[in-house]
Amino acid sequence: METRDVFVKSNKVGKIFNRIPRDGEMGAFGFDKRLFRQIYKGVAPEFAFNSPDYSQAETKKSRLPDFRNVLYWNPELTFDTQNSCEIKFFTPDGNDDYKIVVEGNKQSGDDRAIRIQFQGKRCTLITSNLIVVNS
Repeated sequence: METRDVFVKSNKVGKIFNRIPRDGEMGAFGFDKRLFRQIYKGVAPEFAFNSPDYSQAETKKSRLPDFRNVLYWNPELTFDTQNSCEIKFFTPDGNDDYKIVVEGNKQSGDDRAIRIQFQGKRCTLITSNLIVVNS
């Protein structure tokens, strides 16, 4: 079996597996038909990620439920000269457990991920200072 990494620009997005039987006969394999005929509309247009601002009284009193499962999304964080970046977001309506996942790539191309769990209270402002440590 042969595998190859798949890259989009400099980001590794997956692997391709190439499996060829010794006798070269592929008729015995039962492939999922979805593998071969997928229609894509091309590159998805960029969109703005909107999150409610519960510091506004009218938003906090809104009767519309907030059941977001993605609380904050920013694919292009900007860090200052101390390799620090502040993020702010509000939690949704539920008093639930949440997981913060921060993913990125080092200049060498290696992936890096941090996962933090926290207990969220209804419509609470979360402020965090991300600091990049070179290692």
